[in-house]
Parts: sequence; structure tokens; C-alpha cells
Amino acid sequence: DLFVIDNLAKCGFAEDDYNGQKAFVDKLTEFAKEYRVHVALVCHMRKSESEDKPNDKMGVKGSGAITDMADTFVAVWRNKPKEEAVRRAKATNTDVPADVLDKPDALLTCGKQRNGESEPKIALWFDQGSCQYLEGPHSRPSPLVGFSAMESRYEA
Repeated sequence: DLFVIDNLAKCGFAEDDYNGQKAFVDKLTEFAKEYRVHVALVCHMRKSESEDKPNDKMGVKGSGAITDMADTFVAVWRNKPKEEAVRRAKATNTDVPADVLDKPDALLTCGKQRNGESEPKIALWFDQGSCQYLEGPHSRPSPLVGFSAMESRYEA
């Protein structure tokens, strides 16, 4: 039902092979339609002056056809200014200001949705203990079956 390609940069295209990237995305969209599945293609963003603000579909590295031909575009942005403020507060043994803690740890932004009416922005808060993103700063993580067994396998 779902195929994830992580990531375009590992698919053998030169960074400036825009025609090859376009043909690849065209084949992915044909595959998805023919087999009635979803294909998620992970792409990197272009380097910008700073990572302090979320980017949009214009920031995707590579051919503009990547987002033009896709049915949906979703971007994930980590709130690095918040991470830095929390790190500084811990280093100086001070409280993190409430207005900083109330800000989300990440944003999930839908920048294109060909078959939908809305392009939502979803704020997410990261729970360190469960490694889950949650819908609010006071939300509780979902229990995961086998999480501790998986976790202990990687502790070596």
C-alpha cells in the first residue's frame, strides 16, 4: 500500500540532472496510479541562510518537476531555535521560558494537495521517552507493542 523511497539523492541522479529527476517522478506517479498505492519520495531541501524558519515546496533541492508532478507535498521542519533555547537554559541551569516551551518542536506542513481542499499545518511536540511526536505539549504518547524489546536490541 505504501512505498517509501529514502531518498532522491540516493537514486543515482546528478544534482543537475533535472530531466532524469522529472522522468523518475513521472514513473513513480504512473506506478502509484497503476497499482493503486502511495509512493512517498523523500527529498532534501536546498541549503538556506538559516534553519530558523520552515521551508516550502520551492525549497526542494532538484528539479521543480518533483513537486509539480507530485499529488501531495509535505514538509517536516524541526524547531531548531527552540532546541537551542532549551539547550542554553540547561547549560546555564535556568528555566526555559514558558513562551518557548509552548512552541511546537516540529511542523508538518502540507504545501500541496491535488485531491484535497486544504493544506494544513500541523504542530507537533516530541516526547523523548517514547520517541513519538504528539499533537500537543501535554499529550500522552501511545503505548507501542514491543518498543522496549526493540530498544534493548540496539543498546549494545
